[in-house]
Amino acid sequence: MPKNSAVIDTHFHIWDLKKFDYVWPNSDRELEKVYRNFMPDDYLREMADTEITNSIFVEAHESLEETRWVLQLAEQYDFIKGVVGFVDLTSDDVEEQIKKFKENRKLVGVRKVLDLSDEGWIERDDVMRGIDALARHNLTYDLLIRTRDQYESAKKFLERAPPSLKIIIDHLGKPNAKTGADEQWYEDMSFYASYKNVYCKLSGMVTEGNLNDWKPSDFKKHVDYVIEKFGTDRVMFGSDWPVCKLANANLSDVYELLKGLLSDLSEKDREKVLRLNAIKAYNLAIH
Repeated sequence: MPKNSAVIDTHFHIWDLKKFDYVWPNSDRELEKVYRNFMPDDYLREMADTEITNSIFVEAHESLEETRWVLQLAEQYDFIKGVVGFVDLTSDDVEEQIKKFKENRKLVGVRKVLDLSDEGWIERDDVMRGIDALARHNLTYDLLIRTRDQYESAKKFLERAPPSLKIIIDHLGKPNAKTGADEQWYEDMSFYASYKNVYCKLSGMVTEGNLNDWKPSDFKKHVDYVIEKFGTDRVMFGSDWPVCKLANANLSDVYELLKGLLSDLSEKDREKVLRLNAIKAYNLAIH
């Protein structure tokens, strides 16, 4: 990275367990490492050990209240350069919701987790009307897909989504890093990459591997394939902090992991993945 550049983390969360009733994380024993409050100051402390200087929050609670809350925090914390929040895409007043939130310049996109949605939700006509509204307002849509049904729904969604809408696949589409992705993952990611308005986050890797014994080689073939298909202009770094702590990884660990996996790229291409693509994809007010 050139000395005058700084890394952008395109995927971090904060949560306040007293403020919202989260579906995830919850009190299940296997989630005890993340079942506590994580706030901007916690992130800042870990960020100090990295080259990261700016970040994008991604929704953790499906509510207009969370979006409103984080946009307020983003005004207090300059390092939060973008907020991927929640709006009700099926609502008759989705346009009004978007306009109200866009009064804050840091709203950059929207996400709705398909795991928390009805099967085929993203294919519905009422959802597509909301998606069209996102495109009209130059907002992105983060797409988190994990199951086979969701992969198939995502294909139909991409065929209908407006070409002007930037769609960002979270966490490399969650390939299995314990056994290696199946052949279907490779075929599907190639399909998604054929849409030039689709980006992919190199994020959320360590929690798809052996939580107690992951190693960089577990993820290299997946990262290399995504870069091969999407190119270095449509992939970007995301930490998935603090979820990464489930795999005993801090912010610096996941950043250094990806940086190492990018070592074969040119300095120019590394800067794209670690900074420039985030600015382009999310229309960030960073120069």
